[in-house]
Amino acid sequence: MTMRKVPVILDGDPGHDDAIAWMIAAASPEFDIRAVTTVAGNKDIGNVTKNALDICSLYGIQAPVAKGAHGPLVVAGITAGNFHGVTGLDGAELPPATKKLSSMSALELMEKVLEESEEPVVIFATGAETNIAALLLHRPDLKSKIKCIHVMGGGIETGNWTPAAEFNILVDPEAVNVVLESGVKVTMCGLDVTERALVYPADVDRIRSIGTPMADIVSKWLDFFGGTHAAMGYKGWPLHDPCAVLSYLRPEISRSGTPISRWKRRDCSPEAKRLPIMRRNRNSTAGWSWMSTGKPLSKKSSKLSGLTAEGGNGHGQNHYRKRNHRTSFHGGKLPASGIDTFR
Repeated sequence: MTMRKVPVILDGDPGHDDAIAWMIAAASPEFDIRAVTTVAGNKDIGNVTKNALDICSLYGIQAPVAKGAHGPLVVAGITAGNFHGVTGLDGAELPPATKKLSSMSALELMEKVLEESEEPVVIFATGAETNIAALLLHRPDLKSKIKCIHVMGGGIETGNWTPAAEFNILVDPEAVNVVLESGVKVTMCGLDVTERALVYPADVDRIRSIGTPMADIVSKWLDFFGGTHAAMGYKGWPLHDPCAVLSYLRPEISRSGTPISRWKRRDCSPEAKRLPIMRRNRNSTAGWSWMSTGKPLSKKSSKLSGLTAEGGNGHGQNHYRKRNHRTSFHGGKLPASGIDTFR
């Protein structure tokens, strides 16, 4: 019996950890990658789009690659170049790309994939959620064609770019609001997951010892990415974005419950034995279910007002970001500034 593959859209801002996440997706026989779309974040849109073409050429991903939003829907963009180097994918020299950029925009390509797919599509979002928010605002009729969205972003109790804000959420908080309020099933893998899913130098050495050209490239990526974390005192370094793919690919390693349940990992470091994850169920306006470490959340983090910083209203983190004004919108159509991000 032929296995029916799951249609997938990869949306991200590669990025070392995006590259590893996409490698896992490309190597998974369960997935049929239908589109790869880019969004500004780790670096500007030109850099991350070039990186996407290089990565897809390296992995043999046949899906079209389309350039997405060059900035957030409303606010000015920020990048994380200090973590990912000058190119956004420093550390290894890649073979020349063989793929060409699609003539369609990311928004157009996502619409086309959803319209043509006979099966609901899974979207993996490992960068800012600008492209996905634009899709949901522009074509709300296609929501039923989305099986679920797995996001790397957020955090229950901490941030990594400010004391309260995780980078992908901070880049475009208004887009996050649109996605979380869309009614589409969303699984959000935040820092509470990813900063316990650590790779250590010994792990990199094991990859390098495989001796293939691919292993050499990946180990050099991890050397570079690990160096930026080692300089900050990390003994191991987190691979954030692969957690979003694995949260779908390996659902058997977790079980959900209310309000607290446990996330279990096999064959992993002690730091990753218990990983929390945040889910929001379809057709729920306030119903968060938590996969956590099993210990009670602090009073501060367990209050609903604390959760809305990255959940219910999408605006809590804006207070940590300097800007001249804040603009909110709640569905219906893209704001003018949002449309401009695709021009």
